[in-house]
Amino acid sequence: MANDPYVDPRTGTLRNLLGITDPRVLAQAEARLAAAAEIVLFHEHLDLGHYDLAHLRGLLVEEHAIQQGRAAELQESADLEPDLAGLLVVRCREALEEIEEALRLIERGRYGRCSVCATAVPYERLEAVPATRRCVSCQTWRQGRTR
Repeated sequence: MANDPYVDPRTGTLRNLLGITDPRVLAQAEARLAAAAEIVLFHEHLDLGHYDLAHLRGLLVEEHAIQQGRAAELQESADLEPDLAGLLVVRCREALEEIEEALRLIERGRYGRCSVCATAVPYERLEAVPATRRCVSCQTWRQGRTR
């Protein structure tokens, strides 16, 4: 790497606009810059004017009640094998956590933005899956990685 124009020959650190040559200091600076960029992304104005947040909140509250009812029924069910009932209860609890997080995001004014790429999630997707945290592209990519 002696002839690499992108690397400082004395330290092996990538050359940068900040002139930092210490790898640890550069890593800290990059982390701070990334955090600042994330804050900017989330504080950019997201036009939710065409989003009926009251309707979406209502869908989330309704689904929350349904999941709570399911979890209670599953815990009391004698018809299902205990292992299957346990797995289904865990899934209900996961759904409840996702719904509660979506409700918190509404309160913070961050609802409707993809948690991966920070783009606006289309209203139609939010209406179909109100607790979603990802746009279709990012969700498809995530599902492809988990298979």
